[in-house]
Amino acid sequence: MERDLAFSFNVATVAMGLTMSLLRPKGGDVLAAELVRNAKDIEAVYGSGAARAEFAHTLKVNTLADFAFILCYGGAFFTLGLLAGGAYGIVVCVLAWCAAMADVAENVGILRTIAGEASDEVARATRTPALIKWGLLGVVCLLLSPLFLAHGIGGGWGMARAVTGVSYAVAGVHLLWGLRQHGVIKWGVSLMSLALLVQMAVLWGNAGAIGFE
Repeated sequence: MERDLAFSFNVATVAMGLTMSLLRPKGGDVLAAELVRNAKDIEAVYGSGAARAEFAHTLKVNTLADFAFILCYGGAFFTLGLLAGGAYGIVVCVLAWCAAMADVAENVGILRTIAGEASDEVARATRTPALIKWGLLGVVCLLLSPLFLAHGIGGGWGMARAVTGVSYAVAGVHLLWGLRQHGVIKWGVSLMSLALLVQMAVLWGNAGAIGFE
């Protein structure tokens, strides 16, 4: 049951991730919009005039779609926690839920900014949950990694599990490092996406145990 749910959420996450990439604002930086420090940063990221209007429109569409993406990846990581079981799995579930809630708060901040609230307070209300989200996702990735490495790497599916586990581990390191060097977050996202892609095949193939038992 948990494995079927994990696979379903995994497929939904990959599909929504591809959709989000198509909705990403052209010529704008979504990560920069998440991590604005103050009103001055908002003006620099969003621009002015027609360029601001175009960026704000596409960013709004992207942000609204992100609510569905949050449900997908939150469910994917939560169900992996269920698969892990025990206290370890509970920790994964709780952190995944907290990361998703932080992402929701971040999106609310972005929508407030788009609505015209370019202030230091709104910048903090966007940046703070964004940093919490990336930090929690980094920890979640590090916790998920050993679930795929605990049963060895023998055979084709063993290698697939190894790729998933190593990708999660390196993604986690990059996401945590990105809290100080924000540009590194994009590498962490790419590695997490790779882990989710290979993990989808592992779950679909029912390729052995996931977890410590």
